[in-house]
Amino acid sequence: MVVIEFTFPGKRYHATPWGRHVNEGAVEWPPGPWRLLRALAATYWVKIDHLEEHRVRALLDNMASCLSEYILLDTTGAHTRHYMPLYKAPDSSKIFDTFLHIEKGERILMGWPELELDDEQRTLLEQLLTALGYLGRAESWVEARLLPFGELCPEFTVRQLRDTESIPAEGWEVETVLCPMIPREYERWRNKSHKAEIDKGEEERLLFKQERAQKQGKDVGKVTLTSSEKTKIADKANRLFPPNLFDALLQDTTTLQKLGWSAPPGSRKIRYLRPSSSKKRLAQSQRRKMIEQPTVIRFALAPDTVQADTRPLVFNTLYLGEQLRHFIMGFSRRLAEEQGMNNPQCSSVFSGKDGEGKALEDDHSHAFFLPCDDDGDGRIDHLILYALRGFSIDEIIAASRLKNIWQHGGRPGLFAIYLGHGRARDYGGFKLREGQSPYLATSRRWRSATPYLPTRHPKQNRRGEPRVDARGNWIDGPEMQIKTELQNRGIQCDVKVTDYAPGNNPGEWRHFATHRKRGGGARYKGAPLGFSLEFTEPVTGPLALGYGCHFGLGLFVAEEE
Repeated sequence: MVVIEFTFPGKRYHATPWGRHVNEGAVEWPPGPWRLLRALAATYWVKIDHLEEHRVRALLDNMASCLSEYILLDTTGAHTRHYMPLYKAPDSSKIFDTFLHIEKGERILMGWPELELDDEQRTLLEQLLTALGYLGRAESWVEARLLPFGELCPEFTVRQLRDTESIPAEGWEVETVLCPMIPREYERWRNKSHKAEIDKGEEERLLFKQERAQKQGKDVGKVTLTSSEKTKIADKANRLFPPNLFDALLQDTTTLQKLGWSAPPGSRKIRYLRPSSSKKRLAQSQRRKMIEQPTVIRFALAPDTVQADTRPLVFNTLYLGEQLRHFIMGFSRRLAEEQGMNNPQCSSVFSGKDGEGKALEDDHSHAFFLPCDDDGDGRIDHLILYALRGFSIDEIIAASRLKNIWQHGGRPGLFAIYLGHGRARDYGGFKLREGQSPYLATSRRWRSATPYLPTRHPKQNRRGEPRVDARGNWIDGPEMQIKTELQNRGIQCDVKVTDYAPGNNPGEWRHFATHRKRGGGARYKGAPLGFSLEFTEPVTGPLALGYGCHFGLGLFVAEEE
């Protein structure tokens, strides 16, 4: 067994997971084996390159051959905000520097129960760890040491979640950790991919030359590739696929991104089971225990410029909701492709359709994509994904990949900052400074935040007067449709429905976009409406009814009682 102890003198651990933007507020915890092996390889090249390279290669290959396990301490997430670079003000960008706070002297242990190193390799590893200055970003200072033989090591609490295992109901979370491939597996994968890349490049180049020869009236059968062209194609494949795992570890992030890699070559993603207390979140998320399947995923929305507030106006709620769904469905489909599914498709929770493209008959239990104006300033500042049926781990991973949202008309882009996932009660409330949302609150009184459009035409007689039932209720009128839809959503208590308009001006609702750009759906052709709802019992949000409700129309906000 090999066990490494890490302490953080700066009391902070900064590490942005691969493929995530720094402004998403995500921190890789526990530190992935891929990150550690890269740090050790960089330490060798920068600080102690007098060592023999083949010895370092052998050591890192051995460490990559086994999966690590961990003992983590309890940490708390925090962040600071900066405008960078300062010398370019006012063209600076807002940066969210998220980190985990770790008390001085507290340690984490990273161990390989199945790894055996000889005395020479242990000595080499000790030298590398002594010279290691930081783990993660450069400000994440670290002190590392190899535990000697015989030193008592507690039982590891963070380990790989195997495919046959189920997640414990309480007190545990699943974290995707970036790990290196086993060296022999990397060699097989590299050889196969390298050959395929060369074959593809030569085929495309030859096809191009043949098409050009045909246009020029030359004999296509005599067209061949020159040795120079073959060399260029082989050089490109060599840059794409490093010859061994050690060289793959040395590839810098900028180069990998230029080459188009979505994940570093030689890496693999392993799911680990981690105690929830090892990574506490801020504000309301600190108190959440993942007992039930999460039904809410929440983002904050921020402009990517300091010159002006470019967040979209609430009038564009419908367009932003559709755009959000489009992005999330794309992430879900790509995640299915990465997992090697034979017929990768977007999750039905996001699409609302089955594998054959037919709409689900699930009584609106699939996802709602709700842009929200929590502070009531007329601009959208948060995004809520809500699904009554709950989100799976893969769906949460797919949604959390949302980083940027592009606006129409050449307007500046937006940052989508992942805040967390849980149940509505974890985020609902009226204390905005504590991160609570009135759209997820519990209250008896609710009012329209976006216009409501009935899905059926209210019944009228030949004179254009409302047709009423025996109780005097307008048949299929807006009030009756609201009550019916609430009952179908499982809200059985009585509700009083009254007209509502912002500033007592019904014309305000006409400023909202009410026609979808993608898809259709039944809708009433009349003017958009607004209502106040008063229930006999407290009701928990979100509440979105009528046409376009899955994209933010017909959205109600709770009023504090």
